[in-house]
Amino acid sequence: MELTSIKGLGAKTESILIENGIKTPFDLVTFFPVRYAFFELSPIEEASPHELKWFEGVITKKPSVFNVRKNLTRITVEVSVKERVFTLVVFNQTYLLRLLNINEPIVFLAKVDLHYKQVTAQSIRLKRNFEEGIKPVYGIDHVGDQKMLDFIHQTLPGLMPKFRDKIPSFLREKYKLIYIKTFMQEVHEPTSEKNLKQVYRRLKYEELFLYQLKVQELKYLRGFQKGSQKHYDIDKVKAYINHLPFDLTQAQKQATNTLFKDLKSPHVMKRMLQGDTGSGKTVVAFLAMIAVITAGQQVAFMAPTEILANQHFDTFNTLFGNHKFIIERLTGSLNLSDRNRVKKGLREGIIDAVIGTHALLSKDLSFQQLGLVITDEQHRFGVSQRDTLKHKGSNPDILYLSATPIPRTLAMTLFSDIDLTVIQEKPRGRMTITTELAPLKQARKFNQMIESTLSKQEQIYIVAPRIDNDEDSSLVSTEQLYKYYKKTFPNTKIGLLHGKIKAKEKDGILKAFQARKIDILVSTTVIEVGIHVDYATLMLIFHAERFGYAQIHQLRGRVGRSHLQGQCILLYQGDEYTAERLSVLETTYDGFKLSEFDLKNRGFGDVLGTLQSGHKTFKYSNDFEDFKILKLAKDDAKEIVERYHNDELNDEKAISDYLLSIKDL
Repeated sequence: MELTSIKGLGAKTESILIENGIKTPFDLVTFFPVRYAFFELSPIEEASPHELKWFEGVITKKPSVFNVRKNLTRITVEVSVKERVFTLVVFNQTYLLRLLNINEPIVFLAKVDLHYKQVTAQSIRLKRNFEEGIKPVYGIDHVGDQKMLDFIHQTLPGLMPKFRDKIPSFLREKYKLIYIKTFMQEVHEPTSEKNLKQVYRRLKYEELFLYQLKVQELKYLRGFQKGSQKHYDIDKVKAYINHLPFDLTQAQKQATNTLFKDLKSPHVMKRMLQGDTGSGKTVVAFLAMIAVITAGQQVAFMAPTEILANQHFDTFNTLFGNHKFIIERLTGSLNLSDRNRVKKGLREGIIDAVIGTHALLSKDLSFQQLGLVITDEQHRFGVSQRDTLKHKGSNPDILYLSATPIPRTLAMTLFSDIDLTVIQEKPRGRMTITTELAPLKQARKFNQMIESTLSKQEQIYIVAPRIDNDEDSSLVSTEQLYKYYKKTFPNTKIGLLHGKIKAKEKDGILKAFQARKIDILVSTTVIEVGIHVDYATLMLIFHAERFGYAQIHQLRGRVGRSHLQGQCILLYQGDEYTAERLSVLETTYDGFKLSEFDLKNRGFGDVLGTLQSGHKTFKYSNDFEDFKILKLAKDDAKEIVERYHNDELNDEKAISDYLLSIKDL
């Protein structure tokens, strides 16, 4: 059946639906609403200045219109609501002028404070056109919600017999989840708020269960995947450790021993090494790299940016200056002859290890014997990119590095196909970054601190959440700040960095900052991870209320990375509650504790906000409460996978088919 066989669905609508991923009638009925609109009239006595509600009233005066400025008109109309008179204000809805007549019953959507007579309405409708109920919102431009519902009404009855429940019956009964056919009707047309809650319960559980089912199956299969044991030279490795210009922390030693056990194992290692900013996880990764090289195998170390790849290359050579290995770098800016030389050396086994960027993913790059793949800030790479590098060897060991602090319980649940090692101890001598909170309107008072920092030949980061004011004029942007600080400190070298700048230019700006050719760097959060600048000691974060705790912690980790004291100023816009929420950062410097706060306050969708390119982002599950569902889904999926492989799941054909399809990936 074609989409165009649905009555009223022509070629133009079909092309719009296809753009939104709807190619078949089955896609149509399984395209669920993005949200629901609640149309229910409330008594005026239940009005609240904090809650949007629908109210009924009668027009008592003809409306008037005022042109505030270009493209902004304001309509005011007087309305009587149960003997109370309000002046309704609505913007950019001039079509209402011909509809709003005296004595006309209307309904309006607004937050109403009964202490004030003027009310700003989001929407005004004629009472006769208002229908109470819960309406689906599909969010498809140029295809109305009612039209979508009409198409679904025509299509769903014929497809209903074909639906097979993806959740096994014993789990549906365990959690009292609604059956698939009931769900398909209620998800498009909820008959009550109570039933809509059941729709969401099922949506969330099914999404998390299917995700965990895939993860648990892949982990089970990995247990049978043979790798190559690395017979490394422990004496050589110890000699390199002893020549380090510092002592490893206890946490680094434990992490190193864990990795070495994995390397000796006949099974493929797939481990995430997670460490807070400045915990020294890169050194641990370097030691694993040395062990694999002494075992006669090659290593590929991939970083998300050229500046980070160069930083790792230089750090390795500084720490292990007496090494006799052949280590090369491979980045996009390397000239063709050097690139070909490195590729030839890797292919012939002359080069022991390569540190590079996306350039390592090129099709014509091969290794003689790739034994270990290290991916730094692995969430910056898509799953397919990480797999491309992995497939350049015969089941090489995999090590992911992550500086993004994720609560251990969440990490072990989300990344349960990966073994996890956490370094929480900081190297000795590293000073704590002092953090100060201040209202945004006081930003100018910190110019003296900036002046003092510059006088000591130290460097400064200025961070803002927006590049310009196109999206939100209420926010201070990087472009505004760049102009302001250029004017305020005319004899200072100031740089501007944001996501719209091309990668090559971005690297050039960061290199100039590292080389102290730039004194103040005004930037968005693109500097969040991995950039090491010894003389950067001060950071001002504008609109700190727009960021999560963990993200601010990552940002402030860019300063105080040497023997110099780091300072971070959090400039916020908001009330006492905003200040109280952010004050945690003045006293808490443990990234993992801060991410736990984020998890409780903002949900795991926010904690994983920066992980979207490499990890599953959930469409329906994003609240802290859903983390409990995620843990249940993980346990259920693990049980299902074990039962399936023990031939105890013969009655659940849908799950068996799904697990078979995962094996073919």
